[in-house]
Amino acid sequence: MKTRPLTPGAEIPYLGFGTYLIADDKAAAAVSEAIRVGYRHIDTAEGYGNEPGVGAGIKQALKSKGLARSDLFVTTKLFPGNPAWGQPAKTTESTMASLDESLERLGLDYVDLYLIHAPFAGDERIAQWRGLVELERQEKRVRSA
Repeated sequence: MKTRPLTPGAEIPYLGFGTYLIADDKAAAAVSEAIRVGYRHIDTAEGYGNEPGVGAGIKQALKSKGLARSDLFVTTKLFPGNPAWGQPAKTTESTMASLDESLERLGLDYVDLYLIHAPFAGDERIAQWRGLVELERQEKRVRSA
């Protein structure tokens, strides 16, 4: 599959399999099949509620196809919260903790791309962005942010 440079040393596939609106109990089969037919970029998000199923599908496909984790490009997204909707905004520290939770749900040691889902303007987004930068720079559990 064709790729495009993302950050130094990282390539992102042009085409990805999005998992928005796939129920968690259906995600494993959908993701495994997507990888079987050639998708190498899998996109999910904390807010989709399907990271466990997506991770299970990745695990199944890696085993059945004889692929290494490095053969896939996995994106997930931070659900940032929104004080206007009564949701607490995530801080730098809770942004970093959210990645740990996503990695656990996915069953992965790292993601290739970690994004802020719906990064609307606001001071809290700066704190979240700082968390992403810290994760990318020091933690190495995020290849690109």
